[in-house]
Amino acid sequence: PRRHLILIRHGQYDESAGDDSGRVLTALGKRQAVQAGKRVAELLSQPGAVCRGVHSSRLARAVETADLIHAQLNNVPRLPGDPQLNEGVPCHAIPDGVHHAAAVYRDGARIEAAFRKYFKRALPWDEID
Repeated sequence: PRRHLILIRHGQYDESAGDDSGRVLTALGKRQAVQAGKRVAELLSQPGAVCRGVHSSRLARAVETADLIHAQLNNVPRLPGDPQLNEGVPCHAIPDGVHHAAAVYRDGARIEAAFRKYFKRALPWDEID
């Protein structure tokens, strides 16, 4: 069997806010999310296409983007936000970025756990996920 995971980054958001609750989508970001949702709906209209759910992190901009995408889809569950999907520092940036080792240590394991949770190879005898 073949699986497709569609990864969509959040739409444009207000970066001036001091905390996550204020980092919401701009008007452009909302349009981007709706357009992404329409494209996913188009992909799902093909024979045999199935969507098991819409996932997101718990960050405000990601939740808002996922909700707008979900609104374009029929009969697709909107799953609760998963903090493992929150952004972080997975490794030291190369060539010129430097991150504190503590951030890499903290975030790297969480990001790896999220990867292992959501990305799995379909086995030949798998009929469904």
